[in-house]
Amino acid sequence: MRAISVTLQEKARKLRDALAGKFDEKEAKEFAPSHRKESWYDDFAILYEMIASSDYSITRKTKFIIAGTLAYVVTPIDVIPDFIAVAGWLDDTFVLSLAMSALREEIESFKLFRIGGPR
Repeated sequence: MRAISVTLQEKARKLRDALAGKFDEKEAKEFAPSHRKESWYDDFAILYEMIASSDYSITRKTKFIIAGTLAYVVTPIDVIPDFIAVAGWLDDTFVLSLAMSALREEIESFKLFRIGGPR
């Protein structure tokens, strides 16, 4: 697997930060129920729960990753516009899977927290 260049990483961080600034909790909350049958719904829902939870503490970096990811998925205009059948959701699914991978340990910690287990 090829390493991601520093330049590309910096571009991704800038995009993440810009999208995090556009995160709209109300829009995300309304978006989720209409997509319950989608294969990626559970991933979207867990990220939304993590950022919306007032009882669970996450780092600023994690908040930015989650907010940027959710904003990217919710907004219809992105690399492949969502109105393009099937392909329009491929980039959203890819971004969501990257976030899930990057936050794997934090997500597991949140799942334990939700059921009252150790953190």
